[in-house]
Amino acid sequence: MCRVLGYIGEPLAISKLILEPDNSLVNQSYDSDYHHMVQLAGFGLATWKKDTLSANYPFIYKGTKPPFYDRNLQSLCESHETNLLLSHIRAAYYTYEAVVHEHNCHPFIFPGFRLALAHNGWIYGFQEIRFPLLNKCRPEIIQNLEGSTDTEVIYALIMSQVDDPTKDLSVDEILDAINKTVKIILDVQTEYNCEGISVLKLFLADSNDLLVANLGIGYNRQLDVPGDWQKLTNEELQELKSDREKDALYLLKSPVWSLKGKNFGDYDGFKMQSAADEDVRSVIISSEPLTEDVTGWSMVPFQHICFFDNNNGNPKVETKPFPFN
Repeated sequence: MCRVLGYIGEPLAISKLILEPDNSLVNQSYDSDYHHMVQLAGFGLATWKKDTLSANYPFIYKGTKPPFYDRNLQSLCESHETNLLLSHIRAAYYTYEAVVHEHNCHPFIFPGFRLALAHNGWIYGFQEIRFPLLNKCRPEIIQNLEGSTDTEVIYALIMSQVDDPTKDLSVDEILDAINKTVKIILDVQTEYNCEGISVLKLFLADSNDLLVANLGIGYNRQLDVPGDWQKLTNEELQELKSDREKDALYLLKSPVWSLKGKNFGDYDGFKMQSAADEDVRSVIISSEPLTEDVTGWSMVPFQHICFFDNNNGNPKVETKPFPFN
């Protein structure tokens, strides 16, 4: 599975998120604590910084070189600060069919749009239903597609559900677009009799907001999926790796992790100073904690959303069940 990281808050050197912590995003590419695959199919980030020439639009960096060999990435991270970051390491199956190209690197954002998407997971049966899904997108949006991933199609679907994809979208507009997109995927999978798990851990960001939806679809195309992630984590990892159904269920039900507070930095192992809700200055959300000590980290459960509003420098945090309708 891919690894994703989002940050919103006070200015912070990108290196303190991507490079330096014990379980930094780059470290997760080859030594993940929560997934057995090595993620070598591409890296990307989108970063927004206030008081820049284009504060409403991100600086984008993508590459197919393993991030731990990328000196340009190291230099960028050590010399730039961010107020809002969306970063992704892509995993792909070890097969000749995998397409490793910058066009397939996340995050995705089409020209003139403000909302970006990174995704951890997959659409089951995607190769069979790719074109039926594209037929549900607006023509002026799918003309921007460049790659071959299911994530870029999810992005096109989401942006096809809003009246004006170039504007600063509200949270309600984003949630409504996600809701409609999940329904489209379910309807097309039903039409083509695709029965299998789809993992839809969606990280969306613009210059003001960060929204994470930890969603998915079960084997029988159901949204209410049985199984307890905490009990699954007690299974032997070797057994999970040899049993694709258990492995897929484990990934589907796994949480997304968040940390809130202020002054994130190297305080004996990278910690966030705790703060009352009204005094929170920064929020990190990621596929797995960035630190060996998970004290202070919270889980965003399956079929829940976590929304972070910049709120004039005091990020407002809200976690709740996803409002399927």
